Amino acid sequence: MVPGYWQMVSKAHMFVALGLFIAFHFLHGFGNSEPGWAGWVVWSELVDLFRNSWEQLGDPQTAIIVASFLMCSLLLVTSPFLGCVWRKSLLAWSVATTSSGLAALGFWIAILVDPPSTFGSGGICLMLAPLFNFAGLMLARAGEPHESE
Repeated sequence: MVPGYWQMVSKAHMFVALGLFIAFHFLHGFGNSEPGWAGWVVWSELVDLFRNSWEQLGDPQTAIIVASFLMCSLLLVTSPFLGCVWRKSLLAWSVATTSSGLAALGFWIAILVDPPSTFGSGGICLMLAPLFNFAGLMLARAGEPHESE
C-alpha cells in the first residue's frame, strides 16, 4: 500500500464532512418549510436560545441537540487541519473520536426521536457530515506504527 494512504483517505473523509457542513449553511435545512430558510438560520436561533430562553435548555432533548450541534460544529471545522495531531497524540485522537462519535450519535437519536416536519437537502448534509468526520477520525491512525506517548 502507498505510504500515507490511510491518512489521505482520512483527510478526504474529513474534508467531505467539512464540505457537507458548509453546504448545510446554504441549502434548505429542516424543521421549517419557509422558502429561503437555510441552515445558517440555526446559528441565529441558537443565539436567541442562549440569550432569551435558558429554561428551554432544561429540556433533555433540546440540551442534547444543542450540545451535539456545537460539538459537531467544532470538530467538523477543526478536524481536517489537525491530521498531525491525530497521528501523534493518542490522547487527543481518543478524545476527539469519542466526542465525535457521541455527538453524532446524540444528534441522530434526537432527530430520529422527534423527526422534523420537513427535511431538505441541507438537513441531509448536516446528518451526514458528523458520520464522515467520525469515519475520518477512525481512519486517522490506521496503517502506521504508533509511537508510545
